[in-house]
Amino acid sequence: SIVIFVRGLIGKKPIPEVTSMAAFSAACPEAFSGICVIAFLPDILDDQAKGRSARLEKFAAARKTAGGTFRFAWVAGGENAELEDKLGLGFGYPACVAVSPTKKRFAVMKGVFDTANLDSFLSGVVRGKESTSEVKPWPMKFGKYPAWDGKDAAIPVEEPEEPEL
Repeated sequence: SIVIFVRGLIGKKPIPEVTSMAAFSAACPEAFSGICVIAFLPDILDDQAKGRSARLEKFAAARKTAGGTFRFAWVAGGENAELEDKLGLGFGYPACVAVSPTKKRFAVMKGVFDTANLDSFLSGVVRGKESTSEVKPWPMKFGKYPAWDGKDAAIPVEEPEEPEL
């Protein structure tokens, strides 16, 4: 059917990374009447490319089954500390938030970041079973940072301190 065909196309498009307000507005326009699902993934130094790619695959698998009510995007955790604090994401990464741009409300997923829990969370959001809070201020503010290049992060090398004479 046409629905299966379209879902197949959606599943092949990469999930956008929110690296600025413009990127967020493109991924989740204010006029969008559905729900934007945003994953906050661990810093690349914590996860490296293999770990981040595995998490994005789980997120993409949830997108495939979610349907047209949802739009998906992801953010590197720690790049938007003020926003993360306002959303109550102090428990660590990965984290997932569902946001309704028209209602200006959000829900935070609790539990393990895997496909089954993501599916259950999104189902609960649609059925009104998830607790929501008001997004303040609206629109959500995303900082600007460089997009992930798909590679492992270079581990910073600390220069040895020279002894004082």
